[in-house]
Amino acid sequence: MKMFCLPYAGASANVYSPWSKHLSPEIEVIPVELAGRGRRFLEPLYPTLDHAVEDLLPFMQEQLADGEPYVLFGHSMGALLAYELTIRIEEVALPKPICSIFSGKNAPGTAMDKLRHQLSDDDLLSELMLLGGTPEELARDREMRQLFLPVIRNDFRLVEEYRHKIKRNKVTCPIAILTGLHDSLTTSAYIREWTHVSGHSCKFYSFPGGHFFIHEQTAEVLGVIQEIVLSSLYPYHAR
Repeated sequence: MKMFCLPYAGASANVYSPWSKHLSPEIEVIPVELAGRGRRFLEPLYPTLDHAVEDLLPFMQEQLADGEPYVLFGHSMGALLAYELTIRIEEVALPKPICSIFSGKNAPGTAMDKLRHQLSDDDLLSELMLLGGTPEELARDREMRQLFLPVIRNDFRLVEEYRHKIKRNKVTCPIAILTGLHDSLTTSAYIREWTHVSGHSCKFYSFPGGHFFIHEQTAEVLGVIQEIVLSSLYPYHAR
C-alpha cells in the first residue's frame, strides 16, 4: 500500500525519504513534492492553499489509477494540505484513503497565535530557530537564507490566510492526530477540535518533544504510524 507524505512549511519531499527503511515493506512511502522546492524548485510558489491542493490532484489521480489502498500523512502545513486533499479527493470521486494522519497541527479553523509571514527576515529566522527543525547554518549563510526564507514565508502565508469552510463535508475515512507534548504551535483544546471535522473515527497520539517531534522521536512515531496504517489496511482487505 502507498503512504503519501506532505511536507511542512519550508521543507521538500526529501524530509520523508529516510522513512522507508524504518517501516514495513508493505508500506511504500511516497514523499510528495510541492512547487518551489526540491525537484520543483523552478516552479512558482502557490498563491493560496487551495491552489496547492488543486495542483496535487492530477498527481493523486495518476497515483491512484492502480486501485491500491493508500494513506495520506502530513505534518504541520502538510497536515492542513492532507486534510484539504482528503476532502477534495472525495469531492472529485477519486478513491478515498483508508486513513488520513494529521500531525503537528491544530484543527482547521482554529485561531492562529501570530502572523509569522509578516515578520522581518531576522525575526522570522529567530522564530524558526526557536521552533527547531531548521539547519543552524541558515543563520550564517546569507545565500541559503535568500533561497529558503521566501519559500517558508510563503508557506506560512498559505496557512495563515487559509479560511476553513465551516459547511465543508466531514472526512469520511478514519483519521489519526499526532502531537508533540511540548509543541508551542498547538494546544490540547485546538487539537481536540479535529473531532469536529471527522465523520468517522478520530484517534489521538502524543509524543515527547516539540513541533518537530516526528524527527526527535522518529522510531516511536514511525512505530505508531505503522500500527495505524496496518490496522487500517487489513480491515480494508477483509471487507
